[in-house]
Amino acid sequence: MKENLALQALLRFSRYPHYLEELVKFGKIRFNHVSTHIPTEKGEESKRWDKHEGTTYLNQPESTKIVIDGHPFKLAEPHPSRFTDISHPYVYCMCGITNEAIKQRRDGTAYSSQLWEDFGEYVVLIHDTSKFKERIDGYLTNQGIALFYSPINYIEKSSYSGTLDMFNKMDSYRYQQEYRLAINPKIGGLYYDIEIGDISDIAYGPVHMSKCKNKVVDDILHV
Repeated sequence: MKENLALQALLRFSRYPHYLEELVKFGKIRFNHVSTHIPTEKGEESKRWDKHEGTTYLNQPESTKIVIDGHPFKLAEPHPSRFTDISHPYVYCMCGITNEAIKQRRDGTAYSSQLWEDFGEYVVLIHDTSKFKERIDGYLTNQGIALFYSPINYIEKSSYSGTLDMFNKMDSYRYQQEYRLAINPKIGGLYYDIEIGDISDIAYGPVHMSKCKNKVVDDILHV
């Protein structure tokens, strides 16, 4: 497992309430292969899709030179590379509410309202994050699968050069406050489904966005 900042809550958004109902009633969780997060068409990069997913190294223009016929050139923009296989390519993504994230927002909200537009107008609140991760970990351990989890570390695309893993994304996605679970079940296919059982004792929803306040008042989180 990967250590992480203390969580107040986890939020899972969706356009389809029945998927969230299955999450709460049956503990149904689908880990998607990272390749499903990469845009397949020009102009598709935005919101849910990220062309840098699966990147293992980011090169800045000044760190890479190209020479032809004795003439040197440099890259026009930072260049992502994939030198090795992704260690944990199946991921489950949520929004993580931490004290640090709330302080960084500085506007009295707990998460960006853009998440409703990006991921859907329904949400499930997981209010006991430790038990949630423990139940997933217990299920996967019985399958011989290791679970890794952490908030995403957001990096500056214009200045960072170096290695990347499944817990790094470009700074333009910081508003998502993503918290990610990652596994490697060593199978083929685009997803890996698990079912950990009823989690209604540690989660609530789905709730429509019209009933959500998204405020932090006197240190009380009003989702």
